[in-house]
Amino acid sequence: SKEQVTYINLSSFTDARKPFQCPNEIVFLTGLTYIDLSQNNMVGLLPTYFGILSNLRYLDLSHNLYHGSIPSEIGLLTKIEALNLTGCNLTGSIPSEIETLTNLEYLELSDNYLTGTIPPLLFRHLPNITYINFQDNILIGTMSASVGNAYSLEQIFLSNNKLDGTIPQEIGMLTNLVNLGLAKNSFSSTIPISLGNLSNLEWLSLNDNLLTGTIPISLNRLPMLKCLYLPSGILSN
Repeated sequence: SKEQVTYINLSSFTDARKPFQCPNEIVFLTGLTYIDLSQNNMVGLLPTYFGILSNLRYLDLSHNLYHGSIPSEIGLLTKIEALNLTGCNLTGSIPSEIETLTNLEYLELSDNYLTGTIPPLLFRHLPNITYINFQDNILIGTMSASVGNAYSLEQIFLSNNKLDGTIPQEIGMLTNLVNLGLAKNSFSSTIPISLGNLSNLEWLSLNDNLLTGTIPISLNRLPMLKCLYLPSGILSN
């Protein structure tokens, strides 16, 4: 029966000469928990009908030829755990409805043309989030101090946007963090001393920002750190 179909993986199902079109009838497969339609040259607007599939836990539409914005219907996927929309030519802002997806663990929106700010309650309302990638977009505004509430975060990539302001000290509360990418933005002021609390951190990129001052001595407390990229204006102690 339709309810028994739970898994669809058609990644790279077609070639560049014939774009794949996902049939609208997929909405009748109400038992679906996993959909991977990545790398299929799909065109048009990002479909809103995926919001009907309320049992979805995994949705990968990455590396297609969509245009337009992320539909607000994404907020209907209340069971979603992994969402991948990287490389889809998406414009507009990150919809605030994403803040309601409290089961989300993996959020990948990199390599698009997304504008506007990061939803202010995103970090506060996603208690299970371990991976966020918004790099290679056109996001503006500051990094909210509420990032300190995302205790489960292990990887966050915000590089190559137009973010500014200071890097919040609260980021030092993310003690599970392994990778932190903030390069190629306009962050200013000094490197937060609190980064020295990130005892699991292995990779830190802060290069190509407007940061000044010296390297905090607290970074010497990072036993796992393997790669450190700093702005040219930072002085060594």
